[in-house]
Amino acid sequence: MLDPNYIFTIGLITTLLCIAIVVIWKIFSKFSLIPVIVGVGAWAVFCLTFEVLPDYTFLSVNSDIVNFRMSSMWADALCVLPIIGIVEETARFVSFKTVLKKYDDIKTAIGFGIGFGCAEALYLVGFNYMLMALAVCTNYEGILSGYKDFAYTFAGNLELEVFARMVAIVFHIALSILVFYAARNKKFVWVYPVCIVLHAIADFPYILYCWGIIDLLTNRICFAVASTILLFIALFVCMLYRRSFGNDNQFDSMVC
Repeated sequence: MLDPNYIFTIGLITTLLCIAIVVIWKIFSKFSLIPVIVGVGAWAVFCLTFEVLPDYTFLSVNSDIVNFRMSSMWADALCVLPIIGIVEETARFVSFKTVLKKYDDIKTAIGFGIGFGCAEALYLVGFNYMLMALAVCTNYEGILSGYKDFAYTFAGNLELEVFARMVAIVFHIALSILVFYAARNKKFVWVYPVCIVLHAIADFPYILYCWGIIDLLTNRICFAVASTILLFIALFVCMLYRRSFGNDNQFDSMVC
């Protein structure tokens, strides 16, 4: 059984790393923190509303949807991956077209990705692990059974989860840059739906892990490779963005 103090420490480290990333970004970029804050808010509004709550709702009742989803790995992937891709990439696109429509610097996308990724990391690992550890220490009955399943699944792998959350932040930065480019350039708005597909592909190893086809380490390695590839693509897009929008008149004519 995992030590609750160990779980709390992992949650605390993840939380401190997220805070450090935001502080370092602010110091080195000298850019507004508004995109970071919007990224946090976008994750909370879109992901909690359209991913987390529906998932808990569907899994808590015996319905045809649940039966279909649990019937096979491919059915599970079909039910989960498109929703995650659509919700998260739409959160980016809508944010860039509305709340952040006056922020045209590419740093907007990076800041948004940091906020979005850190919000996810804090929910999945940071705050979640600390609260779980505290609940176990106080013998809160409602969480003890879940804690046992958690301890069995992640025994000896919690440091890997910290690494995975940091990789996920890179992943969200990369996709935020791509969607930002789509939101700012009507000729490349097709990049937005492409990002939905790329997101689903990157998350597919997690489905394989859930069905016992690959182990947790392999899942995390696959995700890290996908994130690295997306980051290089995003860096290339950064260069295109600066070249395309270097002239204000050209930028104005290309904005949707």
